[in-house]
Amino acid sequence: MKNGKKLREVRLHKGKTLKEVAGDELSVSFLSKFERGESDISFSTLEKLLGNLMMTMEEFVYISKQGEEGWFNKFFDDVEQAYFYDDVEWLKRLYRKQEKFWKETNLIYYRCHMDVVTIRLRILTNENIDQDEEPTHLFNYLFETEAWGNYELRLYASTILNMPEEMVVVLSKNVSKRASYRNDFYKKQYQSILTNTLFRLLGPVNIKDYQVDHETFEYFLTSLKETCSERDLDIRLIVKQMKGMYLIRLGEKEEGIKLVHQVIEYYNQLEAGRLADDAERYLKLMLDES
Repeated sequence: MKNGKKLREVRLHKGKTLKEVAGDELSVSFLSKFERGESDISFSTLEKLLGNLMMTMEEFVYISKQGEEGWFNKFFDDVEQAYFYDDVEWLKRLYRKQEKFWKETNLIYYRCHMDVVTIRLRILTNENIDQDEEPTHLFNYLFETEAWGNYELRLYASTILNMPEEMVVVLSKNVSKRASYRNDFYKKQYQSILTNTLFRLLGPVNIKDYQVDHETFEYFLTSLKETCSERDLDIRLIVKQMKGMYLIRLGEKEEGIKLVHQVIEYYNQLEAGRLADDAERYLKLMLDES
């Protein structure tokens, strides 16, 4: 059964070591040879290895048909592009495609992807993101996956705004405590998680006088600051924007608005019109309701 390369991709995406996947079924050296295509294993052995990855054979076979390494990246990239260009119709097509896959396969990935698209659609159409609609399928998947890889990080970062605050705090703190997520490979996703966690902690813009958990907010704001290098101008601007919005929530509107306007002005100077528009829209929504 020549599925070694795909098994390796899945293992790396889930952040599992050879030893963790091999378990009691194979030696680490034999599993390594299988992943390199230098040996073969039986169907039953592969099924047991997939069990160590919290994956069914059905899921593995379906994923194996999706093409090359990074089978999920195109979906997330397409969502980001559609959102960047305010393309509601493109997002709707992406939603229908994921819904079709969900109905055909019943694989949890595609149900979670529907949530990713829904959040972007609601933002673009100025609908409230309702955290009362708890996505239990998403919780189950994330909590059952012990070691997150790039897929889980991207999925979580993309759905934070649709989760209850207490759930976000638990999951985001678990991520922030894992030093491995701060390296160059995961850094972008780690920063996205911290950024969206801060947005979530600021609360829904349609709730007046939302009480921000100051200690928790400061914890994640500091964590985001610590990821910044000289090259991370975008993250430094996000930190400044978050601080401004936080001050507005605290009632220090004049100083908060000043900081956010500085960020918007800088975005405009950089000709980053979409980022400027997003910051201005969020500020307006917050001021209208605060």
